[in-house]
Amino acid sequence: MTPTIQRINGVITGIKVKCISDSEVAIACSAVATPDGRMHRPSKDEPKSSAKIYTSLYARHWDTWNTGNKNSVWYGRLARDSEKWYLKSPGLVNALAGTKLECPIPPFGDTGDFDICASGLAFVARDPEVSPAEYTKSDLYYIPIGGAPAPAFPSAEKVPQMVKTGRLLGYTNSPTFSHCGRKIAFTRMRHMQYEADKTRLMLIPDVTDLGNVQEYHESRDGEGKWNLSPGSILWSHDDSELYLTAEMSGRERVFKLPVDRTMAQGVPLLDLPDSVQSIALLASGTKKENRIFLSGSSLVDNSCYSTLDPDTGVVEVVSSMTKHGKSLGLSRKQCDEFWFRGSDDFKVHALVVKPSNFDAKKKYPLAFLIHGGPQGAWGNSWSTRWNPALFAEQGYVCVMPNPTGSTGYGQEFTDRIQCEWGGRPYVDLEKCWEHIAENLTYVDVENGVALGASYGGYMISEQPFLFTISSRS
Repeated sequence: MTPTIQRINGVITGIKVKCISDSEVAIACSAVATPDGRMHRPSKDEPKSSAKIYTSLYARHWDTWNTGNKNSVWYGRLARDSEKWYLKSPGLVNALAGTKLECPIPPFGDTGDFDICASGLAFVARDPEVSPAEYTKSDLYYIPIGGAPAPAFPSAEKVPQMVKTGRLLGYTNSPTFSHCGRKIAFTRMRHMQYEADKTRLMLIPDVTDLGNVQEYHESRDGEGKWNLSPGSILWSHDDSELYLTAEMSGRERVFKLPVDRTMAQGVPLLDLPDSVQSIALLASGTKKENRIFLSGSSLVDNSCYSTLDPDTGVVEVVSSMTKHGKSLGLSRKQCDEFWFRGSDDFKVHALVVKPSNFDAKKKYPLAFLIHGGPQGAWGNSWSTRWNPALFAEQGYVCVMPNPTGSTGYGQEFTDRIQCEWGGRPYVDLEKCWEHIAENLTYVDVENGVALGASYGGYMISEQPFLFTISSRS
């Protein structure tokens, strides 16, 4: 008997799958749900009025008006008969139906907010009991989905179970199942109202005991022994190691550590020339080797794909969209960096991009780029919003400082901007300009411009430091 084709009455995105057997696959995806838990189907009919009535705060987030429809995670199973794959009855199940939860978390949530294995679903969602306008708190939830086919909506035994993490009460992200499906690794912040807090790597050793949650690099003072913030998480084929991405000194890098927390005192760095945007595990033939597929970019290359052997650190380039910038007339030789002493004698980092026809004997006008955030950073990665190479190819030397408040230089450096929005970062920018004038002989600081947006725009309007420094030179 040929199964009936089932149509999905809505728009699904972010599909994740987990192989159960040769003929069955667990599937999870995201789609907008209506207040009654059904999949939302966009209407072609234009509303006759643009008026909106809100009975609570947080009516708009970023560039989107909030409505009664919410993001939700749906799960089900695909099965294969002799002819084709089909979606088993009862179809896709709304894992969040009947709750106040929303996943992926707007406005930037994606597939990193949920994961699926053969027997369970894990996802993160904001705490519905606190104001989203004031708190960043979100939690990890788990639902067992193995066994008999799921009903149209989660039954009592399949209601999301919240994972508690003791004194860590902040933002949660990147839930990732081990290959065996028994373990979950994820990240968690400590503070409920601080979006730039340090993320901690967490582990649930066995999903049958959600009360046993372990923190890597835990310290008695609560600060954590590792000073960086892990992002994406990947398990090795045998579940003995974790591979992580983390921002460090202007680059998104890859790290590894053993799953056994008693051995995870250090995190070996796998140094790469470009910033990493995403990581995935590769299988080579019948032998499962721990080779990682990397997607990344740099200041001169908009897209590069490579493989990494985490045991040897050997990187092999698969392809580069622009041949490492060559197709655009760019090269890594244009990129440089330096460190200088900033406010309170802290070391501060800056990136440099020079023109492709750079001549050290000449002098070039300065383009001094100030990043937004303010808890963000310039990195060795391609951008279509602020692209230093565009300025450099017009004859400027671009300098991109990462002053106090920037991320990727330790949590203390990020935290030092608090109540100092126009203080320490401003001093850092002044000292960076002075360092350029004294040390970069090929830069004409008397013929320079400072530019930025968001917090960068605020720093430009704070005071005309450009002209103040130039007049002192």
